[in-house]
Amino acid sequence: QADYARYARQVPTAFRFLVKAPAAITDAVQRAAGGEPAGANPTFLDASVAAERFVLPALEGLGAKAGPLVFQLSPLPRDWLQPPAAHALIERIGAFVAALPRALNGQTPIYAVEVRDAALLTPRFVRTLREAGARLTIGIHARMPNAARQSAALRAMDAPGDEEPWRLRGPLVVRWNLHAGYRYEDAKNRYAPFDRLLDPDIVTRGALAHLIRVALASHQPAFVIVNNKAEGCAPLSCVELARAVVEGLKTED
Repeated sequence: QADYARYARQVPTAFRFLVKAPAAITDAVQRAAGGEPAGANPTFLDASVAAERFVLPALEGLGAKAGPLVFQLSPLPRDWLQPPAAHALIERIGAFVAALPRALNGQTPIYAVEVRDAALLTPRFVRTLREAGARLTIGIHARMPNAARQSAALRAMDAPGDEEPWRLRGPLVVRWNLHAGYRYEDAKNRYAPFDRLLDPDIVTRGALAHLIRVALASHQPAFVIVNNKAEGCAPLSCVELARAVVEGLKTED
């Protein structure tokens, strides 16, 4: 909590933090020093542990500067992703979110779930998140479908009736993590020292700019974070994304 409070003191009043939950809550397995699985994780999707170790300290420390609390589920065991195990997993995720604190000191937390297994990106999954009160995180990563495909899942979550124009029913949460086709270490080695856009991803940028414009039209906040390994330099990616949003707004006018 003290660390969060220290971060909060360093930013302007309007700043909002997107905070990712620790792996002790979001990884189904415990990891050895090299990252390899080392047994089942007993606190995976444990709502009481999540509340005590993550949600409450983040909300109390950040106060009004708390933005989305993101539960990014690490890649799951393959046999968990096949029915009926996948259905049980989705129900477990929904029950986990539903059991998290709903308010603290007048604050209503924004919960978001990000997955790293494309097999989970189903109508059942997005419906479960909606009913549990969580947002689907658009997670741009080599393991996941492209931004347009994930946008379709978000639309199915918020506009199941195919209404036009579709509107978000909650905040937009995006994590532009990694350029398609690269593993983490490969991207790190290619892009260091992260001072140029080496691989501009115009398609992803355009899809995310469109989502931000949908959020604006829906009167919903948009939380977008960008990794250096998305295009080579996160600050420059943010600048170009902002330009794409503005250019799109001009075209719509």
